[in-house]
Amino acid sequence: DVVIAANVLHATRRLDGTLRQIKKLVKKNGWLVVNEGTAREEVLTLIFGLLDGWWLFEDGENRIPGCPLASVAGWKRLLRDAGFPQMEILLDRQNLAGEESRQQVMVAASNGEYRVARAGIMSVSGPAPTTVSATTAEVCASSTA
Repeated sequence: DVVIAANVLHATRRLDGTLRQIKKLVKKNGWLVVNEGTAREEVLTLIFGLLDGWWLFEDGENRIPGCPLASVAGWKRLLRDAGFPQMEILLDRQNLAGEESRQQVMVAASNGEYRVARAGIMSVSGPAPTTVSATTAEVCASSTA
């Protein structure tokens, strides 16, 4: 399996939730290839910042301040937390001018597991929902039974 996402993931409300949804599509050892900007660029903010969609993100803690992009370190953490522990950043180097590359290609391998929230009713004062870990094969097998 290969899922390719080129300059689209930053346009979602929550990167962690988006990666959890993508995770459901990728079997164990399948690849997620992400091409994303990883540095704030004033010209992009000037152009796209005029559009409502540029500011729709709800997870500022995962973004570079003042823009919807995530840093290289942020992507490493987000991908690891989503179940893509093996990853390579293909452009993780400086450009000819000695600056950090502003666009990165990241390739991550799935561990074959993703978290599923258990069904149930939560009260505001009650405990957080529990999660279970399941392999893609287990989920597919249970959904066909």
